[in-house]
Amino acid sequence: MTSRLGRQGVARSVPRWASLGLALVALLGAPRGAQAQAPDAERAAKLFKEGLSALTRGRVAEACPKFRASYELDPGPGTLFNLAECEERDGHPGAALEAIEELLRTIPAKHPKRGALEKRRNALEPQAGRLVLKLAPDAPSDTRVTRDGVLVARVGTAIAADVGKHAIVATSGDATRSFEVNVEKGAVAEVEVSPREATAIKPEGEKPAPSDGPRAAPTVPVAAAPPASSGVRTAGFVVGGVGVVGVGVGLVFGALVISKDAAVKDECKDETPCSSLAAKDAAAQGRTFSTVSTIAVGVGIAAVVAGTVMVIVGAPKQAASAGSARSRWASVARAARVGVTF
Repeated sequence: MTSRLGRQGVARSVPRWASLGLALVALLGAPRGAQAQAPDAERAAKLFKEGLSALTRGRVAEACPKFRASYELDPGPGTLFNLAECEERDGHPGAALEAIEELLRTIPAKHPKRGALEKRRNALEPQAGRLVLKLAPDAPSDTRVTRDGVLVARVGTAIAADVGKHAIVATSGDATRSFEVNVEKGAVAEVEVSPREATAIKPEGEKPAPSDGPRAAPTVPVAAAPPASSGVRTAGFVVGGVGVVGVGVGLVFGALVISKDAAVKDECKDETPCSSLAAKDAAAQGRTFSTVSTIAVGVGIAAVVAGTVMVIVGAPKQAASAGSARSRWASVARAARVGVTF
């Protein structure tokens, strides 16, 4: 009785697959029953009948869960065939593709209608994505994984999935972890799951999302700052140079003083007081030269001292300027390490 219901349901429910559906009637049928326990088989047959009834009335949203529940109780190829048709009608090409691929794994390799099923699979492939759910290294061996409330039997294998977000739950004993994974059309999303921890999703060909935490520091060139010009130090060199010139002038006039003193002695010899007009004139010039020498040497020495002080004072300011520049570059480098943008 169950097989008759299943065969009739398949024929009525798939007008677009009419040529394929009629050929599958005898070979696929409804839930197999013999491979399930009696209570499960009866429940599976009831769900299958309810699913067919809803599907023939166009109530696909109600029919699909019936077929899926029936298949979980008693996995038969006829149920998969109807589930695939139902999911495609309901706008879920990924779920339909998943059912067809499971159906292809179920039927014999030389099934006469295998080619038609493969053609249908190829037509659905571009409309769906792929999802690979792997157990993380720390996941217990008894971890159960569900996707959108349905047990994932083939963990670690790329399974067809509808485009969009999917709810994933990993369970082991009392430990449960829930999260979402996004599947993109034509892409493969891979994720490791564990009841204790879920890792980041890595869609194929997509770069990892930027982290909010500290990032690795970009290469920041730390260059020495150009020497800062110091007006004080420059002025010090100028003042010191003037002082050296002043000392030189003072020494020249000092030599002239000595020369005039010698002239006075030659003119006067041992005469005291000296009455020579030339000696008196040389003495007057000597006094003038002595005054100029004293002033020039004094000013020159003072200028040399002042210039030296200015050069010394100017040198630390240059070093401090360079140090300040290096400090600013170092601050930029530290900021880059923690992702701060100035």
